[in-house]
Amino acid sequence: QVHPAGFGYIPVASAITGREIVAAVTSEFAEGLAAVNGRALNQPDAELPLVFLVISGGTEAMICEWVAQRNESFGREPVLLLAHPGNNALAASLEALAHLRQKGHRGEILFFRNGRDAKALEQLQERIHFISAHRKLGKSRMGLIGRPSEWLVASTYDKVLFQSVWGVHVAAYELAHVFGESAGAMLQDAETPSVSGYASSEAFQRAYRVYQILAQFAARERLDALSLECFTLFLQYGTHGCFALSRLNDDGIAAGCEGDLASTLTLLWIRHLLGQSAWMANPVEIDVESRTLWLAHCTVPATLVSAFVEATHFETGCGVALAGQFAPGPVTVVRIGGARLDNIWLAEAEIVATGESPHRCRTQALLNFREASPLQELLKNPLGNHIVLTPGHHGDALRRWWELFIV
Repeated sequence: QVHPAGFGYIPVASAITGREIVAAVTSEFAEGLAAVNGRALNQPDAELPLVFLVISGGTEAMICEWVAQRNESFGREPVLLLAHPGNNALAASLEALAHLRQKGHRGEILFFRNGRDAKALEQLQERIHFISAHRKLGKSRMGLIGRPSEWLVASTYDKVLFQSVWGVHVAAYELAHVFGESAGAMLQDAETPSVSGYASSEAFQRAYRVYQILAQFAARERLDALSLECFTLFLQYGTHGCFALSRLNDDGIAAGCEGDLASTLTLLWIRHLLGQSAWMANPVEIDVESRTLWLAHCTVPATLVSAFVEATHFETGCGVALAGQFAPGPVTVVRIGGARLDNIWLAEAEIVATGESPHRCRTQALLNFREASPLQELLKNPLGNHIVLTPGHHGDALRRWWELFIV
């Protein structure tokens, strides 16, 4: 789903282009661009994503000068050029973008058959939404509470990389800083409301207190996302973060477990780009021939499942987790990784069943893929353990954003 977002556009014409031509092309585009929240500018406005309406040829150097002028405020945002069939506008756009790419800039040409080209306007609106999501990531703070789990040998990254590649700031906190030095702090001032689907028990009281502490800490530190070192939490405090992370995701905080920031970043990316929650899960069984994959984990957001029952964390039998049931339907699964967080595994599938095995994490979903190739790729070139699932088929949009901002 593409959400409306405002943008500015600068008409660019050569000095020898007649005024009547400039006026005619600008007028032709004005209504269509206004309909998708665009407004004409004389100068770049850093508050608005910026595109260039290329009116004529002979504008190549001018476009490059405009880009150089805007870069200090617009950073890594792609250059969007709107071209049309007249006045050599397309030829100029091709030459200008080729030069900008040689200089390391990202960009794209959107070709309009006319100023009211519905398909091109839809593409433009999507790209503006992509830029808005990129800006949100650039303003986001992600907290690492504790340390990444020791088994995440391929999923632990220098926090600087998250900012240099994705624009997301990472702040690290010790568990003791967040939860206090003693287990007694976990139960102090606990106010546990009645929550549908959960028993009123000491285990739930502790699990809810974890949620309260994390929610208050996220608000105080202005965190848009966080990942929790769960097993040390269990060893020190005798509870888990499964319920808390599930509920934080429902609250709009991208919350992952095991200190896996790469997967938590994926949760945050999906929230900003698609406006919806996602589930971080383990692949537990794969069948390339039947094109199926089982996923399981204990932290599914309650809003993603059609029903759930209270359970415990799988490996330790402690704490409170959700055993959720997904409704059958389309999903998108994604994993980001690689040495510089610039590789992606992305596929669309269908949830065809849920499971209740006592030998797997509590929420279990069986996915069926249209082709075997994504599963073959998963086995040959894995990017790490956890995979993130979100409802609906969004593979094209996620990949287009990725190609515009990351690769």
